[in-house]
Amino acid sequence: MNLDFLKLDLRKLLRRPRAGTLLALDLRPSQASLCQVDRQGRPTFLKRLPLSPDQQHSREALAELLSRQVREHNLAGSPCVSVLHRPDYQLLLVEAPQVPEAEILSALRWKIADQIDFPVNEAILDYFELPPGQTADTRQIYVVAARESVVQARVDLLRGIGLDPAYIDIAEKAQRNLAARLPEDEQGLALLEIAEDESLLTITRQGQLIFSRAIAFGTGNLVDGLVESAGFAPEMARAQIGTEGLGEPEILTDILPAAQQILRQQAERLALELQRSLDYYDSRFRRGAVRQTYVLFDSLHVPHLAPYLGVLTGAACRDFPAIDGRDASHRMGLLSYGAALRELLS
Repeated sequence: MNLDFLKLDLRKLLRRPRAGTLLALDLRPSQASLCQVDRQGRPTFLKRLPLSPDQQHSREALAELLSRQVREHNLAGSPCVSVLHRPDYQLLLVEAPQVPEAEILSALRWKIADQIDFPVNEAILDYFELPPGQTADTRQIYVVAARESVVQARVDLLRGIGLDPAYIDIAEKAQRNLAARLPEDEQGLALLEIAEDESLLTITRQGQLIFSRAIAFGTGNLVDGLVESAGFAPEMARAQIGTEGLGEPEILTDILPAAQQILRQQAERLALELQRSLDYYDSRFRRGAVRQTYVLFDSLHVPHLAPYLGVLTGAACRDFPAIDGRDASHRMGLLSYGAALRELLS
């Protein structure tokens, strides 16, 4: 197979325009989320699918689950965007090479060769610009580097379940799309998505991604805290977290039940990393302090975590707003919704 043609074809999946509405697939280690929107950005189909151990480890079992959804919901042939998550790609902020636009990708391949953790000749690259800031002397761009084999495997999965691959996107851009629909994005807005193993913080302004950071903290840390310090079984811990959460933030920690005190101690670690990130953004990019942070969850909603983070950081922090009046259970797995908005915001 001619790899040059393969790389060209896959790279176009990151940016080629399409007509019509998109179906989005957000695939995680323990769940898959599907979403389709209408031309006004309203979700016409939104479904979160927990994955069994077999579906997590067997490509055939996963494909059968997704194929069944495609058949049952008449989605065959739909143009589809699929979201990659770290470590399936790396996102790097670099100074733009001083070359003609047509030569940027070639120049970037040499520029980032020592900054990625796999051979650059196995990489598919794309890039997007960082909007000029108040103190920017040089043009800066974000470079996305993904293994060719990872992208090809996702394309093959989409085709194998009867969908038409339109784009391969990254989590940061899906969060950008979510933020762009909120009024606070005009002055700068932070989104913090908390998954099981880590969290992803993005800061956007006027529809542009400015900053992102992966934080080594997830809902799994909260579960582990109850298991190790309070003797909970893992499923009991998840139930406790999902129903009681951290308690109303105005209640003093030392009068809360022991389980909620433990959860607050764990959440303080996340608040510290969030504060450090917001301070770094303010000093590095000089676009004004971020005054609003929205929190969304991958699979386990934690009541009262968002306002408690706000208490600890001194900034407004709340759960991501409901979509079209849907209940809190539909506020999880929302990156598929963000990905499906791609063409409406391009």
